[in-house]
Amino acid sequence: MTSQHADKVEMQNRLFSQLSAMFGREVPLYDKSLLVNTVTNRAVCDLLAKLHIGFSISDAQLDQTSGERHGAIRIGTPEEYRWVARFFACFAMEPHNFYDMSGIGAKSQPIVATAFRSVIRPEHRVFTSLLLVESFDERTRDRIKDALAGRRVFSDRAKELIESSELRGGLSHDDADALIREGTDRIFKWTGTAREHELYLDLCNAGFKIAADIACFDSHHLNHLTPNTFCIDLYTAAMRFCMGVTDEAAFREHANAAIISLLRDADAHSMALQFKHLTSDEIASYKPGMVNAGEIAGAINALVGRLTRPDLQLGKLKHSGFKDSTEG
Repeated sequence: MTSQHADKVEMQNRLFSQLSAMFGREVPLYDKSLLVNTVTNRAVCDLLAKLHIGFSISDAQLDQTSGERHGAIRIGTPEEYRWVARFFACFAMEPHNFYDMSGIGAKSQPIVATAFRSVIRPEHRVFTSLLLVESFDERTRDRIKDALAGRRVFSDRAKELIESSELRGGLSHDDADALIREGTDRIFKWTGTAREHELYLDLCNAGFKIAADIACFDSHHLNHLTPNTFCIDLYTAAMRFCMGVTDEAAFREHANAAIISLLRDADAHSMALQFKHLTSDEIASYKPGMVNAGEIAGAINALVGRLTRPDLQLGKLKHSGFKDSTEG
């Protein structure tokens, strides 16, 4: 790749940033969940700075670290899957591991999958499933094949850009922008309406909701795009509190337990895993500190104050346009 080409890892970061913005427009609660994540991640970092004296993280570093994304998409045919793989390769992402979800007992689904991520900077990951059409009875199989045969997820322009990247070892900055737009405007964009509604209902009623989500829509829309969360139990407690599912007393109890558990396990290995921008020498230079009960209580008080502001009263949001249910 020459200097005239856009850097593939930078392209990857921009792709996921713009996919996140797209997902925020599709799912209004998503942007709010990112804000809750930033608030709880900052609280965690402030406590870790007391436990590991010398550790600090700027708002910019926090935004970057919290901005890591783990997403999921579902694909209908091997041909579509090949194009998805070639698309991700343009962003320095390649397949890692193989998952067969068709034989895992009561929760089995007719899919196999891999995860696309970068070897160099594996901050972003997309779990990518492929529907096993041959798993269905002949009539259902034919209906699914007919539905999938009629859709074109990748435009001619997207294919042209992918082929150009493969031929030339990369894309110009303008072409990189164009391929990112193909991802956000078409390939991974939620289309809102099932194009094969009767098939959709039949598959859902038969217990194949994931197959319905794959076969009956026009795109490989994102099923989720989760941020990097430093303490999942604290974040979950905060979201439940903001949604009005639990009250303040319950949040305080859950937050206290989550923080105590986090601090107990926050050794040097944990720091290296969570904060990839830190070197081993930096982590080794930190002096051991401690966090007392009063400091934990103070952090929880600050969280309650922030989470009860009007912008995070998530239970009061209007949910018009949301799906009635999710397909697995």
